[in-house]
Amino acid sequence: MVTAFFVVLSVALVILLVRQITLSDIRRLAGQLTAAQFLFLSGLYLLMAYCRGIRIGYVIQDGNHARMTSIAAMHAFLNHVLPFRLGELSLPFLIKAFTARGLASGSLSLVVIRLYDAVSIALLSVVSLLVVGSEFAPAARHAMWGASVFVVLVFLLAFRHLEFAITLFGRAACGCLRWAGTAGKNAAVRVEAAVQRMANDIRALDARQKYVFLPASSVAVTVVNYVLFYCTMVFMGIDIGFFKNMLASLGELITTFLPNTLGSFGTMEAGWAAGYMLCGVSKADAIATGFIMHGIILLSGLAISGCGLIYLLGDRRRTRSLKEP
Repeated sequence: MVTAFFVVLSVALVILLVRQITLSDIRRLAGQLTAAQFLFLSGLYLLMAYCRGIRIGYVIQDGNHARMTSIAAMHAFLNHVLPFRLGELSLPFLIKAFTARGLASGSLSLVVIRLYDAVSIALLSVVSLLVVGSEFAPAARHAMWGASVFVVLVFLLAFRHLEFAITLFGRAACGCLRWAGTAGKNAAVRVEAAVQRMANDIRALDARQKYVFLPASSVAVTVVNYVLFYCTMVFMGIDIGFFKNMLASLGELITTFLPNTLGSFGTMEAGWAAGYMLCGVSKADAIATGFIMHGIILLSGLAISGCGLIYLLGDRRRTRSLKEP
């Protein structure tokens, strides 16, 4: 029932947004982008993948930056195109396929990076509000302040007790599986082992990783993302200021946490349009730039993740050849 709801919602949003603009709106804005500017934006997307890769490497203790960047780029691209959040769940399988770590470590890395994502987005929203908050109506400003502070506190608390939460969830899952007969008991043993490995990986993170490297790399990811959004809008002739643009693009970033079912189609454009319209951009421009931004992300992601896949397959062949006698 929930899946059907989000499928209908995604389709309905795409139809609704398309009906609000004309093809000439997209041509007018996209026509202002030059080939050099597109390559520059793709370079920012690659830099963002690099920062994401460094962060994943900190979690799973893998210092091969090229490998981690490739995995991060593929994960981000799959997250935009695969339905039912399969793209989000692809990270543990990519880590298992191309590193020496298993699904437990990959699953933990997904949980950790999403926690840090939420905190870094909320913190930078606070910075933006400090700079341009006076330009918004008091009610909207207070709502954004409250939401940002609430997210920071909740997710910091969640990370502080992450090992306890994972262990508790694992025990509950094992208890339910044991009621399903022999097959359930066997599955419970595997789940219990995976939870134990995740708990061990959490304990293996030292203070510098938790409070310096992971936060710094997460903030770097978010800042590069904001620079990508800002430059894209400026190249299309829309400049509302960097910090106000950060708040406007917050609508798009929030949609990455939604359980959408058609990749990010519909929900991303809707979040983008809502954020920019609230910040004073015309409805036609807000909607059209959302579709253009999505296209830039997909094209850049396809090229970069494709190159990453070629590298990962070659790296895996080299590793296997070295192990052969």
